Amino acid sequence: MTATANDQRTGRMVAGEDLFESLARFVVVHDGQSPERAERIADQAVAFLVTAATATVAMWNRAKVCSTT
Repeated sequence: MTATANDQRTGRMVAGEDLFESLARFVVVHDGQSPERAERIADQAVAFLVTAATATVAMWNRAKVCSTT
């Protein structure tokens, strides 16, 4: 069995208050979302970036993505 750390960090905690507010405001202005929904979208976007940047295994199979068959 593999033990994993489960750090419950929010996008706001990872990105910092100013950057997170800027991201959420961008979503409100450019996508027309409510401020509450924009914060949820920004939170998930930051979570994805952190996951992709810190992954210790490949997140996709290059052979399957790049194959022509």
